[in-house]
Amino acid sequence: MAIHIVPIGLDSPERFVEGFRKFPPSKVILLTGTMQNDIEKEVKNIKSEVIKGIGKHVQVEEESANLLDFANCIKILAKIISREREDTEGEMIYINISSSTKIMTQASYMAASLFSARIYYVPVVSYLSLELIPLLNNHTDDSSQKIINDLLQNKRYLSTGVKEPIEIPVLKMEPPDKDELDVLKAISSAKKEKYNSLKSLVEDGLHIEYTGSNRNKYSQVIKKLETHGFVSTNRSGREKGIKLTGSGDVIAKISCILENRK
Repeated sequence: MAIHIVPIGLDSPERFVEGFRKFPPSKVILLTGTMQNDIEKEVKNIKSEVIKGIGKHVQVEEESANLLDFANCIKILAKIISREREDTEGEMIYINISSSTKIMTQASYMAASLFSARIYYVPVVSYLSLELIPLLNNHTDDSSQKIINDLLQNKRYLSTGVKEPIEIPVLKMEPPDKDELDVLKAISSAKKEKYNSLKSLVEDGLHIEYTGSNRNKYSQVIKKLETHGFVSTNRSGREKGIKLTGSGDVIAKISCILENRK
């Protein structure tokens, strides 16, 4: 038996239920967005259909995340996986990456890599867009218009039909080490989220002496973080300083998760 984390998107309920057939679950955790919009209203309807296909013997729970915020997505996934690891022993944890946003998909892979979960994808038979494009190109044709109206009236999903789920290999990922995370957190909490010099970062941000050994050590740390795209440095001009990139900001926000992972 297994625990499934299932982000719900605008796909046919089949795309979620099919994974349960290949990897029988003891618990399913349905993950939806926090936005109050028409998309999420439709997602709620799809979620209700998915629940009907799960089976009464399977425990069902619900969680939500901001599906356009990478840090929030990975925090929610890490919380779920960590909680389930404590509550159960020996059960596999799967994440269905077939639907939801691209951001959630990327967060799912990172979470699976960091916290030893598994991932699967359910291919579809066809997509609605592939049926609509030729019809829209011939929208003046009466038969095309009739088919379009039928599709709208039947509230077709973005995808129809499913194939056998595919498990995606997950390679173990190593996050930044403690020194690197300390630097990212220090910059994140600094005034204007930057330091004007390495000396200021070490003394004011990390609260340690700026000795020769520390200067060399943290110079290498900054260099490594810059190579990985987590910080940027500018040693001249009005914007002189060490600051986080967008990716570095995300890693700083999830640093507590990375430090406490098992």
